[in-house]
Amino acid sequence: MREAGCHGVIFDKDNTLTAPYSDEVHPRLAGSLRRCVETFGAERVAVLSNSAGTPDDPGGVAADALEAALGVHVLRRRHKKPRGIESVQRHFQCDGTALLMVGDRYLTDVVFGNMHGMLTVHTQQLTTEGDNRVAQAMRRAEDWLVARYPPLPSAT
Repeated sequence: MREAGCHGVIFDKDNTLTAPYSDEVHPRLAGSLRRCVETFGAERVAVLSNSAGTPDDPGGVAADALEAALGVHVLRRRHKKPRGIESVQRHFQCDGTALLMVGDRYLTDVVFGNMHGMLTVHTQQLTTEGDNRVAQAMRRAEDWLVARYPPLPSAT
């Protein structure tokens, strides 16, 4: 990805890098996260969570703990995805078009990346264990919609 012009990677947290509500990188992904940091540098890899680093995280306590556990920056912002591009622009010093957004949710992670010209990677959720019911229901609805209405071919 770096050789193709990607200047940084943004990861969602829950069910993308960690199990829901955990600060530890999921064991299956530890090597991948390490290689990503080695490739791009820790300053070019960040987490954009809808919990840690948001108004739901008073004082940034969860964001601080997540940074310590993962070794990458957690972006702080006032709005949840798909809003909140300002923190990405400040951290990466770019508009987002040369970034990669990786996440397990279409209506938060993929929409956020697509709204800002990023390459997006939709992942399967890591686990259903401990996942909140609203997120589970939304994921099922999103998956159904995407299966029913596939994206239009790009005009390249």
